[in-house]
Amino acid sequence: MNKVFDLIDEKITNLAKARSLLSTLPEIEFPTSKNPIAIILGRRGGLKGGPARAIKLTQQRRSEIASNAAKKRWEKAKSEKVTKA
Repeated sequence: MNKVFDLIDEKITNLAKARSLLSTLPEIEFPTSKNPIAIILGRRGGLKGGPARAIKLTQQRRSEIASNAAKKRWEKAKSEKVTKA
């Protein structure tokens, strides 16, 4: 039962961190050529998505994602090097 409470406590802590991060974002200057309401709605979803996803992912899964990304970058760098030669 303690594991459940520990997991809930960890999730609540992560949520609090994400909320504090969102509150520190700077004010946005809107270009006049776009609809400001559409910008706000799109930005609101975009700003919430990353921190929300990070909270849901386990440390192991985040590590897997980072490892896969690094492998892809190295593969891309190697293929570009071969085509240049």
